[in-house]
Amino acid sequence: MKLSSETLAVLKNFVSINASIEFKTGNKLATISPTKTVLAKATIKDEFPQAFCVYDLNQFLSVHSLNKDTELDFDDKNIIFKAGKQKIKYRKTEKSMIVTPPEKELKLPSAEISFSLSEDELSSIMKTAAVLQSPNISVESDGDTVYIVASN
Repeated sequence: MKLSSETLAVLKNFVSINASIEFKTGNKLATISPTKTVLAKATIKDEFPQAFCVYDLNQFLSVHSLNKDTELDFDDKNIIFKAGKQKIKYRKTEKSMIVTPPEKELKLPSAEISFSLSEDELSSIMKTAAVLQSPNISVESDGDTVYIVASN
């Protein structure tokens, strides 16, 4: 299987929430922060043929980016990155070694506010927060205007 640029973008964002991830069979991804305070879910266009876990998602993405036309294949213990004549075996991790989101759906109260944030705006916010070494991003409002605030 090949990973689309959209799936890779989602995974790059998920790295900022949790360095590990469980891939489930199908096209749904979810992650939760190790402190269990941030949960993110995404429906992607790629379909994973089997479930597996990755301990270091950033390293996984780096291995994927080593070649242009990388394809993923799987065996019992490994994710196999294939490109041309090159094959890289990347060891799967046990689910017990990582923090995973809860299986059941969370019931959240209805939204009190709603706003749109483009990918470019989010990217700019994340870059600014990284430069300022501000690991916390919050959404605040004075009742009229919504602010995205980076703090430490």
